[in-house]
Amino acid sequence: MLVIDMMEVNMFEVVSRVFDQIEAGLMVKLLNKELLQNSGFLSLIRPGDGPEYSRNEFSSARTEKFQLVFITKLQNIPKELLSTFYPIQITIKQPAP
Repeated sequence: MLVIDMMEVNMFEVVSRVFDQIEAGLMVKLLNKELLQNSGFLSLIRPGDGPEYSRNEFSSARTEKFQLVFITKLQNIPKELLSTFYPIQITIKQPAP
């Protein structure tokens, strides 16, 4: 699971640009799950990453369960984010005095 906490700011575009610096179109590939198809995530492995990131260390049972989660405290979430993600609003009830 990859969790990104945007706090009270809409940082989706900033995060997307940072991901693009890692690999062109990475955010789109994460959102449409293209990165998980045909071992596409292997393109993210760099020579210096070490043996724990070798092809043999990734199992389909684990990669199939990958989830991308954005957390925000924004009160007015932009429509494009609402249409891209499955929003869940969490309300914390205050205990009775």
